[in-house]
Amino acid sequence: DPSNANVTIEGSFADLPDDGGIRLEIQSDWDSFTPFADQIIAGTFKVTCIKQSNGNRTLANGLFGKDCYTDINHTSLIAYIPPLPHGGYNLEISWNFGVISISNAFNITLRARCLEFYRYSKRLPNFVKNRSRIFENEKITVFAGYTNLESIAKTAGDALQKLAGRPCTALTSNYTHGEVTLNVESTLGFPDSGSLFLDQYRLTYTSKSATAFSGVSSSLYTDTVYPPRQKVILDAYSVIHY
Repeated sequence: DPSNANVTIEGSFADLPDDGGIRLEIQSDWDSFTPFADQIIAGTFKVTCIKQSNGNRTLANGLFGKDCYTDINHTSLIAYIPPLPHGGYNLEISWNFGVISISNAFNITLRARCLEFYRYSKRLPNFVKNRSRIFENEKITVFAGYTNLESIAKTAGDALQKLAGRPCTALTSNYTHGEVTLNVESTLGFPDSGSLFLDQYRLTYTSKSATAFSGVSSSLYTDTVYPPRQKVILDAYSVIHY
């Protein structure tokens, strides 16, 4: 309601990955809020991510630095989530004439690994890995340095991963044939049910939580004990049928 801009809206805790870059589109009739009616793109807004456990505030990225604007139709306010620590977050949208708060807006969790990035990064020499610090995929939850060259390689790998549609994660405990639960670093990006590969071993699952697949079964037998950090990859044929 534009006549009462200082409001709080209840969210639903969407799961987002911890390496940032997620584009948020906040839908509203922004044209009706003062003073944006005559602007080509409405703004400036500040979008703040507020961690629920300690109140820490982090500004989201926008079109110009930390300044966020709408699209040309004034229907979507666009912001980009930076890398954030794990946990639940509220979202605050502020401008000169009001504040909109969204409680329980999203939950930051461990992102899926990127297979292609491993291949790219292996071709880069070690001496280039000592610059600005962002989340690294090889060592989960550890910060590592990237130069421009390595950042380009990561971007290319991430793009290929999205095109392939095959998220990857890793075991956090041993798995042997017959066990019905597969404990992993993250299930983000995996469908609610489907099939996956543990090395060359194909498994199906019926449900998932944030860090485990449940109802796991396989028609094949193996006596291999799969250790922690073994890669787990989505079976693309369980999502896309040819």
